[in-house]
Amino acid sequence: MTHTHKSRSARHGSAFTLIELLVVIAIIAILAALLTPAISAAMQRAKADRVKAELQSIKTAVQSFLNDYSKLPIETGHGNADAEYKGVYSRPIFLSLTARNTKTNPRNIVYLETTETNSPPIGEFKDAWGTQYAIQLDNDYDGRIGSLTTTVIAYSAGPDHEIDTTKDNLYSSQ
Repeated sequence: MTHTHKSRSARHGSAFTLIELLVVIAIIAILAALLTPAISAAMQRAKADRVKAELQSIKTAVQSFLNDYSKLPIETGHGNADAEYKGVYSRPIFLSLTARNTKTNPRNIVYLETTETNSPPIGEFKDAWGTQYAIQLDNDYDGRIGSLTTTVIAYSAGPDHEIDTTKDNLYSSQ
């Protein structure tokens, strides 16, 4: 009888009680709550880094196009003033840079690799937050856009989905 009593108490001693189990669950929940903001911040930093790299790729692609064709990747007739191409208006530029517009890019040189699928609308190149990139080009070929010495500026709307060049939090490549 003593032998049976010992084995029962040995089994009870090695099992978790409900309180111990709840304490472990509470500790895991607290740790998860502490890590969630850090993981979210890391994800936002990763998106921002991806966008900055893509903006630089856009700028490099436009400059390479200009070097090869001695013109910007837009069809003629857009006026002489420097112009900003947002949304649907930036699509023709991306079509040229991705070799999908043979009128402006007759040699079919791929200057820009995008993550776009072949489903409509073709020519979209969206940032990490799902907004189409915007581009500002030096249409009058004077080497300046506003007060900056550049031929292209690419913009991302960022997490707020608004392209406002007066904001400090604008993602851009100048």
